[in-house]
Amino acid sequence: MTNTGIEWLAAVVAPWTVSTHPNFSAPIADEASRLALVVERRPFETDQTAIASAVAATEASNIVALSAMSLSLETQEDAIVGLWSLAEDPALSFGQRVASAAFAALGSLEADQPELTADKLGELARNGKEAGSRDYPGSHALLEAYLLLLVCARRQDGQQFELAREACAECLEILRRENLGPLETFPVSEGISWDSSMVQSDIHATLLRRAMGEWAHLQFMRDNSWTAAVRSRATWIDYRVSGAFEDRDSRVLLEQWEDRFESNSGKVVMGRTPLSELGYGAYLIAELSGSSSLMHRARESLGKLRLLASESGIFEAREAIRLLRQAGSTGSLQTALRFIQSEGPSDALYREAKVITDRPSSSQRATEADLLVLDFAADLLDRDELMRAIDIAERSIDAERLNGPAGWSAHDRVWRTLKRLAPGSGADAYLAQKALDAATEGVDEPVASAIALTLESLDWAEVEEELRAAWIEWYQSQSAGAAVLREAVAECLDLDNVRELSTVIDVARLVDDRERDPAPDDLDQAQAIIVGALRTETATAVQGGYSIGGVDLGDVAVAFAMRFDSIEVWREVCEMLLANVDAAFKARALERIANFPSQVPATVREVLSTRWEAISGSSYRVLLARSSVKEGFPSALRAGESLGIQDGSSLVDQLLRWSSGDEGSRIETARSVPAAMTNTSNPIWGHYLLLQLSYDRSPDVRAEAARAMVRVLAASTDASAELTKRLVELLTSDGQRVPLRIIHAIQQFGLDGPLSALREPLQAIANQETPRVLSRAARYAFTVSDERTSDV
Repeated sequence: MTNTGIEWLAAVVAPWTVSTHPNFSAPIADEASRLALVVERRPFETDQTAIASAVAATEASNIVALSAMSLSLETQEDAIVGLWSLAEDPALSFGQRVASAAFAALGSLEADQPELTADKLGELARNGKEAGSRDYPGSHALLEAYLLLLVCARRQDGQQFELAREACAECLEILRRENLGPLETFPVSEGISWDSSMVQSDIHATLLRRAMGEWAHLQFMRDNSWTAAVRSRATWIDYRVSGAFEDRDSRVLLEQWEDRFESNSGKVVMGRTPLSELGYGAYLIAELSGSSSLMHRARESLGKLRLLASESGIFEAREAIRLLRQAGSTGSLQTALRFIQSEGPSDALYREAKVITDRPSSSQRATEADLLVLDFAADLLDRDELMRAIDIAERSIDAERLNGPAGWSAHDRVWRTLKRLAPGSGADAYLAQKALDAATEGVDEPVASAIALTLESLDWAEVEEELRAAWIEWYQSQSAGAAVLREAVAECLDLDNVRELSTVIDVARLVDDRERDPAPDDLDQAQAIIVGALRTETATAVQGGYSIGGVDLGDVAVAFAMRFDSIEVWREVCEMLLANVDAAFKARALERIANFPSQVPATVREVLSTRWEAISGSSYRVLLARSSVKEGFPSALRAGESLGIQDGSSLVDQLLRWSSGDEGSRIETARSVPAAMTNTSNPIWGHYLLLQLSYDRSPDVRAEAARAMVRVLAASTDASAELTKRLVELLTSDGQRVPLRIIHAIQQFGLDGPLSALREPLQAIANQETPRVLSRAARYAFTVSDERTSDV
């Protein structure tokens, strides 16, 4: 063993240089070589024995065993304690302490402790600098530089960017010295043809290149340091790390190829390293590299692999969330959170949110990724947890950022998160005051819209009268501007005497307000707004124009026409549907017609039926409004069948093609079955098609199939025991997407007949505290059902 322990650094950042090569028969040379095998994820002859012995004896002196234990969930916590103890042991060589700290730092990061980790690494670096090495200062300097690079990475994980810059600058100062000094020699692997001096030269060049990249990233284009980083030459170690990434990625392609073309070929594969292991191997190499760029790339890839793993359990789902969160990959994280929220396991989402809410109050860390997790987990948190989450969301505005103070996007994210955290928190008055303070100071879009959404999520009965009066005073002082906020305040505080009626959104609110009928003048004004807007949009669409965002005008128009029996609006709806415009303009209007065909006047049916081909033949041409199917216009097919305009056999034929298509096609199949069954003498085919779709791997397909099953049973005189049994299973399944879709369908179609079997599980959901979105919806379903019964 060397005096500096430099071979331990080689084992961590370039394990191939000291590990035994599989093509040579040389035995494992020393403990550093054994650690290199742990880094490479290559099992060695006595690894399990060493680990088992260390666990049994609670051994705290075996670096290799503790490092291996730190990579296992069952033994990680104790191993981290042991590794930090070794890192602080002055009896060990500096290299042994650095290697111990590198593995401890990874385990501590996975335990969500980057600040504490950076402090411990920084203390070790200071101790190492003071101790030094008079005989081999060059080797000692490489160990110092590597530690500082790890400090830099962990400071960034902890949102401590100024401290990260300090560590990076110190690291670069060491690595840019003209002469580091003499290097200590050590045995190298038979798998390379160069000596330990060249190995250390490679480590030097690699650490310098990575430090230059870190500095360029931390400077955020403040200087030209990025040019040196871009132009730097990759080292042999860099290529070996890239090889680990390539092995992982090529395996993904290979497994997709085999699944697509060789699944029935009889091909048998034995002894292949699992994809999950390749992914973790690339992740481990990256986490030990000192490069935050490599770390984030590997975290994101492994997070995706964890979630893609078949039959993902709580551990895989939690790891997916953690990895994507710590990678700062907000786009992929949002997708993963949406899937887990829909599909489950809900416990994984809750536990990862708890990791964030349980942080000590001294921690100032609160990233956008953290807020996303709190956002999606909000319905699972109790009152105290919600209050802590609100505090973290507010604190995120003042958290240190790489690119300077928080901008509008950060404020927008905070308010959107507060909107999700408000229900059930008891913080309604507090958030109302906070929003008033922001509104008084003045806010612009889109932050104003986010604050408006937060106001709409509050229980205003819990807001004291004095604060409500202050909001009314603010409202009356804003004669111009702040339109979105003013509309939200008027809605929340029920300001009938000052509420405006000037936009399509205002009309939509009027239509949705079922508690009162509008005054005749307001009705005339609303009708004029809808008619004028429809004429303008249709004319624009005929010329190829298309507007993005806001409410769907066709949907609002049909809803208005149905509720108020407006012949004028129906006339404009027919003009729009029959015009040569993109299908995107017609889809939502046709969906409402398909769902409520009995509310369509006979004269309108007649007008539409005379030129139905102009509607059913519409296609999606607008780039941002992609069709969910490759052929056909699903909304038109459903509307035509519901109105009795279209031949039912054509829809059934289309359903059979869609049912074997992609996810979007299968969703449209589920949505279309009830319409296709309306004019068939034997509906049993539809029952079994829905049952088949209810087992689909996609929660969105299962959700639409479940809703369709409720609709079919509501209109059925012959109860299908299979459908009822399956609905109970789906209603009580994990995740929120499928149960919520069923409950919304019950709100619309009731609990009579075969659907009465859902009363008991629905009552259980209504009685539970979380997820709040399900319990609230279930209670409202009973309210609507009771009102429907009393009306009868």
